Amino acid sequence: MNRPISPTQGWLSMTQAADYIGMSRKSVDKAVKLKEQNKCNATLRIKYVGNEKRISRKSLDETEKIYTSLK
Repeated sequence: MNRPISPTQGWLSMTQAADYIGMSRKSVDKAVKLKEQNKCNATLRIKYVGNEKRISRKSLDETEKIYTSLK
């Protein structure tokens, strides 16, 4: 079961981020991969906590469109 997002939580797990923005976890993974390759989604902020990635909640709020593929 996913941990609920608290009102003050600044960094979200990949699953929490997917729920927060209404995308699938797979789509969020694709968006992060494109960001890590410096192809798009430059405004997303990612950090690692151990082996897990976290996404800044604020960066999700400020990103107008999140790309999951390039055409």
